[in-house]
Amino acid sequence: MRGPRARICASRIRTGCRLSAGDHERAVTAFVTGLMAQAHAYLEGDPDDPVAQGLTYTSVHVWVDDEELARLRARLRDLIDPLAHATPGPGRRQITLGVVAIPQAGGADPR
Repeated sequence: MRGPRARICASRIRTGCRLSAGDHERAVTAFVTGLMAQAHAYLEGDPDDPVAQGLTYTSVHVWVDDEELARLRARLRDLIDPLAHATPGPGRRQITLGVVAIPQAGGADPR
């Protein structure tokens, strides 16, 4: 998924349209499949130093309340949006940055 389609959930939430669990599952599957295809295509080219060229992948579990999650999303948006609208130029290369937040089953910590 690229461009406007990659932000389908945020777009639909703002317009009041709700996605079903099945819709979300298909969207996440398409999103992750697209990332995998791009990673495969990049690595198939046998790059000399993928990490030096910017290849990174991270998965981390965090505990957040609704307010913290809203701040996290806003901060990510503030960091990413200007770069998403940047244009090609000297010394610049295009990268794909994929972000997925998945709530864990079970809800809040019972403590």
